[in-house]
Amino acid sequence: MDGKQELDARIARLEAALEATGSALTQAKVALAASAKKVQQLEADVAARDAALTSGKGNDAPAADSGEEANRLRAAVEALTATSADLRAKSDGAPDRALQAELEALRAARALDLAEMESILAELDPLLSSGEETTHA
Repeated sequence: MDGKQELDARIARLEAALEATGSALTQAKVALAASAKKVQQLEADVAARDAALTSGKGNDAPAADSGEEANRLRAAVEALTATSADLRAKSDGAPDRALQAELEALRAARALDLAEMESILAELDPLLSSGEETTHA
């Protein structure tokens, strides 16, 4: 091949690569737009659920107690996590204490999850009960 043919071949390859890149960019933009829409929908769902929870739609006393319990347990998890980090930082032969603190943090986190599940179940119970009455009527 002479110089002109080499340049023409290179230009053709570059144009093909540019076209492929443009196509990939268009596909990425479409995917990004779809993802952004999904994020907006999820944010709206979260906001609606937060509003429902804070508006008191679940006026059951157990749900309120569970919320207070959840806040108390969150504080305990944070305190235990800080203690664990502090013990690791000092690390003067106290890995056992650090592991114990971390274990307590995990137990508190599990208790928090259980309290939140109980709160959700307490709010769902009246809905499920009314649904059963509707189907039996």
